[in-house]
Amino acid sequence: MEAPSTTPPEPQAKPRASQILQRALRELEYLMLALFATFIITTFGVTIIGVSGSSMAPNLNGGNDDQQVSQVLGGDRVLIAKYHNWLRRAGLVAPYKPGQIVGLREPANSSLDPADFNQDCPQRLLGMPCRGFYIKRVIAGPGDTIRINRGQVIVNNHPIDQTFITRTGEIEPAEENFPLIMTTDGDVSAFGLMFFIDEIYPFTALEGSPIYTYDPDDERVRFYYGSILDNLAPIPEGLTSDIPFIHDIVIPDGHYFVMGDNRTRFGSEDSRTFGLIPEREIVGPATAVIWPPFRDAKPNMRRLTPPDAFQPTW
Repeated sequence: MEAPSTTPPEPQAKPRASQILQRALRELEYLMLALFATFIITTFGVTIIGVSGSSMAPNLNGGNDDQQVSQVLGGDRVLIAKYHNWLRRAGLVAPYKPGQIVGLREPANSSLDPADFNQDCPQRLLGMPCRGFYIKRVIAGPGDTIRINRGQVIVNNHPIDQTFITRTGEIEPAEENFPLIMTTDGDVSAFGLMFFIDEIYPFTALEGSPIYTYDPDDERVRFYYGSILDNLAPIPEGLTSDIPFIHDIVIPDGHYFVMGDNRTRFGSEDSRTFGLIPEREIVGPATAVIWPPFRDAKPNMRRLTPPDAFQPTW
C-alpha cells in the first residue's frame, strides 16, 4: 500500500483581471435587462399607485390624513392598466366611461403647494419637474354635459344617484354650485367662486354662502378655470343676468371631468378646481385594489368597476 501523499495541494490560481471584468459585464448585462424589462412593463403595461389622503373616501382608503407615514404605508394600492391607454390612443379601446376610477398626473394648475409632496422624486435629480399622481373618478366624458346643483351632480340632465358615496354615512356632499356664471348680452361677464389663503386657492361657490364673482378674464380665474369657461354650453343671445346661475359644461373631445368621491367641503381637489383633464394626462384605468389584502379584518382586495349609478349616462 502506498503511503498517502504529503504534498500539499497546489493553490488555485487567482482569477485573472479579464475574468473579473467578464463576470462584472455579465452582471451588468443582467441588471440592464432587468431594468429594461421593468421600464417596458411600467411604461406600457401596468403600474401601481398608492391612494393618499381622503379624497376617494369612502370607496378607497388613503390612510390617516394626520400622519404622512400612515398615508404612504396604510393607503390602498391600486393597479393601473397603462396598456389600456396605448390601446385607446391606437383607437382599439373605447374612451373612458363615466364612473371609472383612473390614475392621472398631477395637473399643472393644481392648487396644492408642490413643496408639500414629491420632494425626493427621481425626476428632480434629472432637472425635470416632479409630478405626482391623483386617483379620481371620471364623471363625464367627450360629448357629455355636466353641472353641479347644491351638491347634486347632473350629467346629460340626469341626476347621478350618489348613494355609492353616501351609503356608509361617512360622506355628505356639500351644497356646492358649479359652474356659476353671470352674463351680459349672451356673454359671460362674471364667474362665481371663492378664493382662500391670500386669494390664491379657489373653491366652488357654496349654497347659502356669500357669492363672490370675478371677471372671467382675471388671470387666476383663467389659470384654474380656463378650460371650463372655454367649454360652457351655448348661452342664448341677448341673455343678461345680474344673478349668478348654474350653467352646463360641454366636455370636448379628448377631455374628461373628474371628481373624488369625498364630496364634503374641501374633501377633494379635482375638476372643480383645476378644470377639465386632457386624456393624455390620464395614466390608465384603476382596475383593482391589490393591497392591503385585509382591512379591519375584512377582505380588501377587489375589482374596481363603475357604480350602477352611471349606467344611464353611457
